[in-house]
Amino acid sequence: MNPPGTATPIKPKAYKSDIKPVWCPGCWDFAVLNAYTKALAWLALPREDVAMITGIGCSSRIAAYTSVYGFHGVHGRALALASGLKAARPDLTVLVAGGDGDGLSIGGNHFIHACRRNMDLTAGASFIARGFTGDPNGLAQMLVEAIEHPGFSFIQVLSPWPTFRPEQTQWKHQVRPFEGGPTGDPILAAQRIQADDGMSFGVIYKNDYPVFQPGGSRDGTLADIEAEFGS
Repeated sequence: MNPPGTATPIKPKAYKSDIKPVWCPGCWDFAVLNAYTKALAWLALPREDVAMITGIGCSSRIAAYTSVYGFHGVHGRALALASGLKAARPDLTVLVAGGDGDGLSIGGNHFIHACRRNMDLTAGASFIARGFTGDPNGLAQMLVEAIEHPGFSFIQVLSPWPTFRPEQTQWKHQVRPFEGGPTGDPILAAQRIQADDGMSFGVIYKNDYPVFQPGGSRDGTLADIEAEFGS
């Protein structure tokens, strides 16, 4: 997956740090890490222009295993941290990784507001997809599409936990592509998600909405900044 026309292709391993992952043997989080690094290599993004923001949990360790800028935050606050970073440095490619508890339980309120603001983050608002770690190349391509999409992109990754849930290894026989491809109709997208058993993968929803762009000086009062985020 080297970028076409690149004289000196960037290898995915260039985006991996020297820290050895401590995930359980056979954990599918290894496939998520590989998909991230393949996507970054495909886009040929300079490492200093990328930031990986995470919270707490096994999946959130990924910040330490990449060689881009990273911030390992507290439980459920990854999106709040990423939103602040993107507001201050809109030139950066900001990625957010987290598990379901970190992102949708204790961090659920931040998730809702990140969707509402539609900041240019890949953590859904204007891009919703579901990937599967059993298809790492497909997941990497999905990440590329999400990173390139302007606005808040959300990818749920089905990642089996073989150490404590060995029955999840059968997911590879149960997953299948979403029928009909992506839609720009939010009502239809919601109906498809609600009718699905959670084992379909692919891009579900994709639309173009105004992207939050912080403007003005950072010297304003707290009330000015709150008003800007609430607009």
